[in-house]
Amino acid sequence: MQKTIVITGANGFIGRHLTKKAIDLGYVVYAVVTDKEGLADLSSASLHVIEATYDDFCKLPDCLPEGIEYFVHLAWQGHWQKQLQGSYELQLLNAVYAGKAFENAQSLKAEKFVYVTTVNVFEVTSLLEKGDYSSSLRPGVLYALGKVAGEIICGYLSSSGVTSFNSVCLPMAYGPGNKSLMVPNVCISKLMQGIPVDLVKGNGQYDLVYIDDIVEGLVAVLERGQRNKSYYLGHQDIKTFKEIFHSIGQILDPTVKMRFGAYPGDNSIDFSHIDLNALAVDTGFVCHADFAKSIFKTAEWLKANDYLGIK
Repeated sequence: MQKTIVITGANGFIGRHLTKKAIDLGYVVYAVVTDKEGLADLSSASLHVIEATYDDFCKLPDCLPEGIEYFVHLAWQGHWQKQLQGSYELQLLNAVYAGKAFENAQSLKAEKFVYVTTVNVFEVTSLLEKGDYSSSLRPGVLYALGKVAGEIICGYLSSSGVTSFNSVCLPMAYGPGNKSLMVPNVCISKLMQGIPVDLVKGNGQYDLVYIDDIVEGLVAVLERGQRNKSYYLGHQDIKTFKEIFHSIGQILDPTVKMRFGAYPGDNSIDFSHIDLNALAVDTGFVCHADFAKSIFKTAEWLKANDYLGIK
């Protein structure tokens, strides 16, 4: 019998890749999206696309079969645009609907609910520990706060019912299909045009994970993750931002200047709060994408899609 999976936010960067991976693995996929056209090219007999906004979440159980194995919640509004990142109303609304998604999973008697969060939540942890609000905070702090709230809500709801809960914390994800103005995309596009790249100083720890590793890691959590446990889906050997982006420069064009320190701040994460090994110990999964090949594949996709005017 085929396994069944619900994926909210299935037409986003990660959601789209996870949807394709699930189809390839033989799952019956129920993809919840705000625009069906975004998945039009993934036509498959095992793919069922459901168009729904947050306001429609209460109707989802009517569109889905009972006994779903897995429910993955990726849907999140305003996670790239700074103005929306800094809207506490929107970010807390996201957290509320994460809870609604979990309640839907429970009503469908899903075996497992996976909530995808961000490494930036540890910025909130650090902020609360220090209790110092004298310095200016990034809009992304409110986005991360929403993610923290959503995780706590889902964790609370998981204390009753048959549906188990896992949260999966992601670092920066990159690869073909990511249309955002994220740092790797901008950096790669400039390198391909021979334009000097302005960056932060970059001495803090940082992680960058290829999309193929992201989706394989999520499948590992779905199929082998321990009940009610949180996982970090990233590398076990954490490098600095400067080391990672210097490597990207060397891979694509070592003649282009990488101007570390051109921007103030470092935006580093304190990885001492994170168990980097739990995913490997519990599921056997470790990130294994070849870094140079994945950077080249990303660069080729950006060029083919004329990202930032690449010729």
